[in-house]
Amino acid sequence: MDRKGKRLAALLCAVLMAVTLLPGQVWAEMYSAEDAPLSATVVCSNPLYPELGVVESVTYDAPGTAMLAETNAMGDGGRYDSLTDVAAYVHQQFKAREQILFFYTGYPADGPFSELTAEEAAAAYSKSEKHLAADGVSHAGILLRRRFAKYLTTLVRQQLLPEVFRHDPQDPTGGDYMRYQYGSVTYSASWDGNYFGVTIAFTYFTTARQETELEQTAASLLDYLGVARMAEPEERLAAIYDWLCAHVENDSENRNDTTNLLKYSAYAALVNKRAVSQGYALLLYRLALAAGVDVRVVSGSVNAESHGWDLVKLGVRWYQADAAWDAGAQVHRHYLKASLSNHQPDGESAAVMGQHFLSPTDFTVKIGELNGSGGIDSTDVQLLYDYLVTGKASGGLSAADFRKAADINGDGAIDVYDLQLLYESVCGISE
Repeated sequence: MDRKGKRLAALLCAVLMAVTLLPGQVWAEMYSAEDAPLSATVVCSNPLYPELGVVESVTYDAPGTAMLAETNAMGDGGRYDSLTDVAAYVHQQFKAREQILFFYTGYPADGPFSELTAEEAAAAYSKSEKHLAADGVSHAGILLRRRFAKYLTTLVRQQLLPEVFRHDPQDPTGGDYMRYQYGSVTYSASWDGNYFGVTIAFTYFTTARQETELEQTAASLLDYLGVARMAEPEERLAAIYDWLCAHVENDSENRNDTTNLLKYSAYAALVNKRAVSQGYALLLYRLALAAGVDVRVVSGSVNAESHGWDLVKLGVRWYQADAAWDAGAQVHRHYLKASLSNHQPDGESAAVMGQHFLSPTDFTVKIGELNGSGGIDSTDVQLLYDYLVTGKASGGLSAADFRKAADINGDGAIDVYDLQLLYESVCGISE
């Protein structure tokens, strides 16, 4: 082989060695003694409860911390390569109020890292990063940790939790019920070049025992109200709403106590009969979904104070209802409304409201119109007479709508006085 051929062969050999060894060299540089394993812990507030004042932070464990060994010692929640499968596991653990830990293999081919923006890369060192630098971790090692924490945050907050809390009308204890049942979440992860382990810890508002008690009490209440025998959704909803407003007291005593987390729960509303607005909203959500009425929980501020209320679906339209504001009132003025005065939804709730067809008008029935024909005539008089004789509503309205429309004088009772007023109206007889 001539000199040129030897040089070409040497070049090809060098290229082959580079291709073979470079990943290992890069790996060794990326995960040197100062970096292996990488560990990060992120504390986040539940954005639905800003009044709790949770301080968000990102911290890093010292180089060499064996977090993965600790995770294994706690018990492996499973290995998943699908975000959907992880979400199903977290959903299950959240409902059981259990610890959450798993290994995830669905990260990018080059590891669980996200690229930093120029601003993120240039940001001043945090307190945790200053400690790392003092321990000898290089600037490159600190930036690597930032990429690791960014990937973890994106995975949990932007991808995993929205799927975990996805609304399902068939799941009364999932969706919004879970989304509003924690004050903060702490998630940690560790990466040793082979395994990416994650733990998630929620600050739950209730315990598993309390949720079991709530489940039993809710079932008993729905049975007592007889919702299973009610054909119309509005009738079922009205029975639940009426009970809620009549039997649950606003917990004004603990309103500003940020250490009292139970007050935000459906448990506080149903079992303790005292709750703040979010407790009312969650209990309505929990009971209405169990009764076959679709509901969403929304939140924001009312008169500059944190507040929660509901969206309720009847027919194809959604209406707003605020049981906390109607509590103890004889007349429910904040029930099935197109809008509620002074209620300002937060950004997340505004997005939820934007996903649904909100009614431009309040949910109402025309007083005296019992047959659903659009007008009031002798047929309506006959229907009201039949109702007083048999106790059964007939015509074109639901039973609940019929009773509303038949209460001509608005005194809350349906009797011969209503029949007389309706007859006089149809006949054109004035007082």
